[in-house]
Amino acid sequence: MSRTIQSLACLLLLSSCGPSVIIEPLIGDDPAVLAHVQTTRPDLSGFPPASTARALYDALQAQDLEASWSLLSAETQRAFDAHAVEHDLAPSGKALLARSFSQGLPLMGPEGVLMRVRPDSWLLTENLAHFRIKLDGPGDPPGETERVKLYAIDTEERFREVLLVRQDDGYRVHKPVLVTGGN
Repeated sequence: MSRTIQSLACLLLLSSCGPSVIIEPLIGDDPAVLAHVQTTRPDLSGFPPASTARALYDALQAQDLEASWSLLSAETQRAFDAHAVEHDLAPSGKALLARSFSQGLPLMGPEGVLMRVRPDSWLLTENLAHFRIKLDGPGDPPGETERVKLYAIDTEERFREVLLVRQDDGYRVHKPVLVTGGN
């Protein structure tokens, strides 16, 4: 409740600055307050890491195996290969991904229990709405770096951190550990 009061106090203070004030919503902001504030979301469609992550989400939704596989980092592909063979789930990681479209992705969960999850949910998030750049420090601008972190945010404003790495042919989604448990 006190956060709502603080947010409203800030809103009243900022509203006296004139109509040109636009507030960037933060993850976890109270939706009741945001309903009364002019906000904007940055368009990340031209940002290569966000474009790659969106392309992976679209490929997973379309169950496009070739496109989905090509948008995973080489290390993530190797982890899929090892997981498929180690647990005798499929002859390769790519075959495991193909099978996961209909049967779910078998991952080790808490206490070593094998669980099946949707690949889009595990790699990004279900019902993806948009991405937001995760800055590692105060004021760090997103740049052309080797590793980029984004937040994949769903239609209910739940989020998951997504790591992308730059490879020779562009950015690829990087998640080389095939376990669940809050990941």
